[in-house]
Amino acid sequence: MIKKLICLAPLALLVQLTVQAQNVSLYGVVPNVQIDGKLTGRLDYFFQTGSEIIFLEHTGGDKRNAAEMLTLDLSGGVNFDAGPDWNFAFSLVARRRQPFTEMAGKEIRPWQQVTHITRFGKYRLRNRLRTEQRFVQRQDDDDFEFDLRLRYRLSLDFPLEGERLDDREFYLNTSAEWLVTPTRERFIFYSNPRGYAGLGYRFNEKSKLETGPELRNRNISEEGSEEYIWYWRLTWVKTI
Repeated sequence: MIKKLICLAPLALLVQLTVQAQNVSLYGVVPNVQIDGKLTGRLDYFFQTGSEIIFLEHTGGDKRNAAEMLTLDLSGGVNFDAGPDWNFAFSLVARRRQPFTEMAGKEIRPWQQVTHITRFGKYRLRNRLRTEQRFVQRQDDDDFEFDLRLRYRLSLDFPLEGERLDDREFYLNTSAEWLVTPTRERFIFYSNPRGYAGLGYRFNEKSKLETGPELRNRNISEEGSEEYIWYWRLTWVKTI
């Protein structure tokens, strides 16, 4: 029963946010490509590129096409396995904000995270805490602003066939995440919950593909206006 509740938590979050959606809703995609490999027995490296692209905006009863690339990212980092239950990671993200508009800006974001892993049978439960130092230039030639952001994510993944994930098999990956920026005023009010449910396929030990819906929610004004972003995520991971 506990396993089922953990698995359904992100789906429940998606449903709850959808029911409440009555302000601004955006729809788009998040494509990502990741390359990773081993440096030592416990130390891995990774490089990743991705973007957030919006296609449609729905406000009240009005809909309009809103094709726009919101972000374009390039990042790299390392993962360290400190035993079977703990993982530490460090990364640096270089982001171009609204890259093809007159409002283009930049963001430099180093982050650090710790993940605790619990396994029961074929199920893997992960509790992840990440800290991000965000240096944001909202438009070119503006000064950089600093924000500290904290992210907590609870995720569950497991193979859909058998007790372990083998080549040419599917798996499910679900997560619920909460983001807060304590350097801002009323950071709890402006927190950002997210829910994700992804279906993955392992081609072989060096290649896998994962895709599924993600819903993000945030308050955008003191009057209670909210923004809901429906993304379809597509992530390809290649191990060298």
